[in-house]
Amino acid sequence: MTKMLKAFVCLAKLTLFLVYFFLYNNNVFKKIGRFMSFNGLNSDANFVFSLSQEQKIRQVNSDFRVLYKEQSDQLNETPLRELVQTLPPQVEAEIHDTVNGGFAWRGIVPFSIAQTIVWLDVLVRPLFKKGKVNGSQWLGEFAEDRHIAKAKQLYKKRLKQPLLAQHEWVNIAIVIGLFIAASFYGWAWLVTSIIVTFALIIGNYLTRRKQAKRLAKLEARFCESQHAIYSDDASSAPLDYEIALKDGIINAMMSRLGRGTEDIQEAINTTREHSENTVVTTGQASDSLDQIAVAMEQMSTTVDDIAHNASNSADACSDVKSQMKHADQFNQQSATTIHELVELVKSGRNTTRELNSNAENVSAVVEQIDGIAEQTNLLALNAAIEAARAGESGRGFAVVADEVRTLSQRTQRAVDEIQSSIHKMNAAVQASHEQMSKQADKAEEVGELSERTKEELTKVSIGVDDINDRMAQIAVAAEQHSSAVTEIRESVSSLTESSKHTTQLAKQTVEEVSGVRNRLREFRSLIEAFEDDDD
Repeated sequence: MTKMLKAFVCLAKLTLFLVYFFLYNNNVFKKIGRFMSFNGLNSDANFVFSLSQEQKIRQVNSDFRVLYKEQSDQLNETPLRELVQTLPPQVEAEIHDTVNGGFAWRGIVPFSIAQTIVWLDVLVRPLFKKGKVNGSQWLGEFAEDRHIAKAKQLYKKRLKQPLLAQHEWVNIAIVIGLFIAASFYGWAWLVTSIIVTFALIIGNYLTRRKQAKRLAKLEARFCESQHAIYSDDASSAPLDYEIALKDGIINAMMSRLGRGTEDIQEAINTTREHSENTVVTTGQASDSLDQIAVAMEQMSTTVDDIAHNASNSADACSDVKSQMKHADQFNQQSATTIHELVELVKSGRNTTRELNSNAENVSAVVEQIDGIAEQTNLLALNAAIEAARAGESGRGFAVVADEVRTLSQRTQRAVDEIQSSIHKMNAAVQASHEQMSKQADKAEEVGELSERTKEELTKVSIGVDDINDRMAQIAVAAEQHSSAVTEIRESVSSLTESSKHTTQLAKQTVEEVSGVRNRLREFRSLIEAFEDDDD
């Protein structure tokens, strides 16, 4: 009885130890929680990065960059081994083999960040290029506390100890109990223990074989290191892990899809704003084009007027040029006539000068005659005196002397009149000479002015020729400009129609974007409802 009691006590202690060990390994006494915050990140943060075939970082998302407080270019080409220094090599090799096999892997991975270990629940999926694995994409989130505890315990063992199923622990306990009983009760119990042991071995073999067949159909067969983390029962660990793997794939897909719909929603909102702005802008552009069309019409009319006026101006310039030629001919004739007049005036001035000289000569002769008359008068007076002295004999001589004196007086009076006329004629000739001199000077000035007028008319003629050429060019340019304006007007008209069509398309785009946004909102509601059902 004492031996049986001791055996029962030993068996009870062993059973309690196995139960405690099982419950501790399954973390029953620990609360389920989430890593709430790190580096300012919320618990729902998603960390995404991709690796090249050489296991070096290729791209990272914003949350992962914030997690490491690094820039993207500083994280690029960083080997994965530097980020997961405490990850057992067996797990790293398992990830590598699983991904290279074209399958997904889910597990708890410790990331080394500035003397701190951050545990992430990571889904690793292969990236393909031309049908071959070209790298991997890692999608992670903060791991739950219960998974972290299991991973710490599992990785601490370096995965060297085999994981035993729960029924295997029970079988071992039964065998140990039977052997303890056999030691107290003899060979019968020993034989029974051996038979039971063989039965348990055969049953365990059959169970393992059945599990191996079931496991061969699951992706979980590649991820044995994580079975104990995601399952509380070793017998159903592969199936539990398969469910956890698929759940991780779905969650990652939902997360990425949610992020994608948010980006699409933002892009749609931006597109709607741009479309509305396009509608407004195209409307304004259409109005502006209408105004431009009106302005072009007015410009076309103005250009036509300019072309017409330029043509008329060219014709007027041609007429002016012809008139200038006639005026030049008249001016040349006038210049010739004025030149002849100048010569005549000069000749008249010379003639008056000679006339004045001759008048002075006549005046001198008259003075001589006046002197002779005066002397004759004196002689006649003397003769009369002498005749009076002679008395009767000198009476005839006195009569002659008196006649001579009378004739001398008449001559003197005539000479005085001639002298007076000559003085007047001299004054008139002098005045005429002065006038002729002035006329000659004026005639010379007129001749010079005529020459200058001729030169100016020549310059004006050249200027008129230049203006005529320019007006002809303006007329041609105006016609070309009119043609260009007509083409521009037609283009503006076509552009106006295109702008109206663009406005209509922009309005349709706004309506279609609104419809897409509504459908996207419904799609996000379906995703949220699916996530709620999954919770």
